[in-house]
Amino acid sequence: AAGTLEAEDTKLRKERVASEGELADAIQRDTRCAGKHIDSIATLYILAGGLGILLFGYIGVTNVSRLLHPSMFVPMFLGIAFSSFVLATGFGLSFRKDWARMAALVASVPLLFGFPLGTIIAVYSISYLGNKDRYEASLAAERDAKNAA
Repeated sequence: AAGTLEAEDTKLRKERVASEGELADAIQRDTRCAGKHIDSIATLYILAGGLGILLFGYIGVTNVSRLLHPSMFVPMFLGIAFSSFVLATGFGLSFRKDWARMAALVASVPLLFGFPLGTIIAVYSISYLGNKDRYEASLAAERDAKNAA
């Protein structure tokens, strides 16, 4: 009976070690994919910010005479300012700056109202960047991969 218990105990230990190894592999795969998610979000922010600047700039240039009126100037200025913020946030995410995660979460709130593309970008950003532990784990994994190379 004692030999059977030891054999079962050894078997359970091997299974636990195997499952811990599988878990470690899964975490490593997830953190490798995490860098791709951050790059995707950064690209979406850069595209959205650049497109916003172009759009608001084009509207401003084609309506120069009406820009003197505050009802046209203020929304134009706010649109260009927000688009610049989104663009800077995208570059911050792509360069893995510490402030970029929080800036992206802040920018996601107004983007939620930009149905459908702004909503998609915002939901993707909030769902991924909202989890601080996952974000920091992905940054740590990227640093470890660079140090190992």
